Amino acid sequence: MESNTDDGATELGQDEIYLAVREGIKDALFDVFATIFLLGLALGSLWAGFQGFAAASSAVGYVLAGTALGLALVFVAAAFDLVPSFHDRLLS
Repeated sequence: MESNTDDGATELGQDEIYLAVREGIKDALFDVFATIFLLGLALGSLWAGFQGFAAASSAVGYVLAGTALGLALVFVAAAFDLVPSFHDRLLS
């Protein structure tokens, strides 16, 4: 329950503080796990791209390897919030 003090500040009750801290921790943990997951996908795509370049014998192989490397760059950019966030749209 909120209450106003004499100087105009608002004091929060224990329940409001608990809920705010709980939501903040939940959001932070989600961000950490999402970043680790995206970096894992980037590492896998990077490995697939380099393997594709090493084993490619045709133009199609080079295009697929380049696509895997480009996908790795997109995953890294998403992990470090360099591209617009898409998880907010998925959760809402």
